[in-house]
This record gives sequence, C-alpha cells and structure tokens, in this order.
Amino acid sequence: MQTNSLRLAGSSDPAKNGVSFIGSKKIFWKVVDELTLAREIRGYESVAQYYPVPKLYGHLYLGDGQYALCFEYEESVGEEKGLLVDLFATQESLDNDFATIIQMYRDAFLKTLTKQDSTSSDIFFSDRVRERIPAYYSADFLNTAQGFVFKEHPIHIQPSGIVDDIKQYFSNRPNSWSVVSQCDPNDLNIGTLPVLFDYTAGGYVPLMAEFATLFWYQLAQGSYLAPIYNKEAFKDHQRIYATMDKVSLVQNHLTHIPSDLRIQFLKEYMTQVIQPCLAKIPDDYNWYEEFKNHLAMKILGVFNVSKMEKKDMLLSLGYLHLFYTAKIANIEDLFEIID
Repeated sequence: MQTNSLRLAGSSDPAKNGVSFIGSKKIFWKVVDELTLAREIRGYESVAQYYPVPKLYGHLYLGDGQYALCFEYEESVGEEKGLLVDLFATQESLDNDFATIIQMYRDAFLKTLTKQDSTSSDIFFSDRVRERIPAYYSADFLNTAQGFVFKEHPIHIQPSGIVDDIKQYFSNRPNSWSVVSQCDPNDLNIGTLPVLFDYTAGGYVPLMAEFATLFWYQLAQGSYLAPIYNKEAFKDHQRIYATMDKVSLVQNHLTHIPSDLRIQFLKEYMTQVIQPCLAKIPDDYNWYEEFKNHLAMKILGVFNVSKMEKKDMLLSLGYLHLFYTAKIANIEDLFEIID
C-alpha cells in the first residue's frame, strides 16, 4: 500500500492511514490493533443499518498485532470540502446541507430509541474516568479553587467536588435511554452528503452521551479548543481557523463569543432531534443528570484542561461549573445558557 497526505475520515493520525488501490478499487485504510478492529467492525455493522456510511471492504493483517481496516474511498471528502467543518468555515446561515444532517439524526434516533444497557461508548466516558482523570489532573489542580467572572456570573469552582460526583455517577451508571449512533459526532466525522465516519464507539449509546458530545463540540470544542489543541486533525481543513470563536480574559473577566452559526445549528438539533426523543420517554426520566455527567467528561476527558493556556482552562472550568450546577428542567433552559 502507498500512503499519501490525505486524512482517513475518522482518524487523526496521518502515519496510520492513507489511500491506496486494491485492484481497481480506491480505498481509505487505517491501521488499528486487534481490539480496535473488533470494536470498529461491530460499531460499523450497527451504524450502517441506520446511517449512510462508506462500504467496509474488510481488513488485512499486517503482522505484530496490527491490521489495515479498508473502506470505500469517499470522493466527496477532500481538502477543504465534504465535511461538516467545511460548512461551518464557509456558510453564513443554515442551509439544506445542515438540514439534511439534522434529519439523518432525527430519523435514526426516533427509529432506534429504547432503554437498555449501552456500553459501546464507554471508551469515551467510563474508561476515561478511570484512566484519563487520574492521569490528567493532580490533587493540587483539583483542590485549587478558581474564582473569576464568566457570562456575568461569578464563578468559584474547586474541581475536586465535581470530579468526585462524576466518578460516583459512572461507577453506578444505570441503564439508559439509548439510540444507535457512533457517539463521536464531531465536524470531522460527519460528511455533508450526509455520511458518517469513525465507528469505534458505534452501536447503542446513551442518548445523553450522544447529545452531550455534539453539544460541547458545537459550543466550544469544534470552533475553538480542538483547532488549538488538536491542530493535526485540521490540516486539510484550514479555513476553519478564520471563523474561530473569540475568547478573552481581561483582569478576572472571561468572555466567550461562540459561533452564531454553530449556536443556530445546535438549537435546531435540540429542537428537531432531542426534543422529539424526550417526548417519547416517560416524564420521570432525569435526562439532565445523565447529560451533565457526560458533558463534564467531554470537557475534562478529551484535552487536559490543567495544561491549557489560562483563558482556555477557565473557559472549560467556567462551562463545567455552569452546566454541572445548573437547575435545568427542559431543553429551553439550555438555550438561555448558550445564549
């Protein structure tokens, strides 16, 4: 196989993916270990029943416990084109491409919504509680109080209390209202056709895990934190840097001006996808308890907040405090915070 500089959709490591031909078929391939191979195939088979995905041709054993997982080459995706990130970089308002993506999720969620034990997304949540939280955050960081003003709210947060609550939640996580998805709905995993990439966590996943992931990505990660702290993933989609959020720390006042287009998209997603799902669930479902704990892990468990520039650290901790301590009864209450 011959590699090139193209990023395999769903993977951020250019050293372990590429584009090749097998006979006359042009393929994307990525190198994975045996455990990831099994997870991705299982996730793909589940996701492919309800979402448009590239064809999975199979896998090749490379030796030393490594496999090349081979997918149909998606011609619509390339440099500065074909992914949701490219829409946010070029569009000024929601259009049919955004609507098609939202409709894709609405259809799949409403078809698959059920209450069951969902473990395929544990690699992004429960596993990271055990592995990343103690690796990322020292006792000094967790026990140091941070005081500042954010969104006109005085913030006083000592992360250790919230982290203790997160650990308790995921150690006793109940069966959840769940949907079939890949639980990583970021701008680089969603093609504009539409088409989905990256299935490692695919299968039945908690509805609130999926919601929290997309929510945080659109609020602060995709338009600010990810382009700063995961630059390599955006090497073929550089135009997003021209639309980055504005974040400033002046004296003790933190300001975040999110992308208006992303907020529009997020509200539409909440209105068209999440609210109809909640309408089918009994009223005694405490959706916000699930949401805030999954959101907290997206804030703390993707990038190491303690190693960020101070304004970015406070941005993450500010939102962590606001959402974890908020009294939320319905989706409209979330609108007030993000507005």
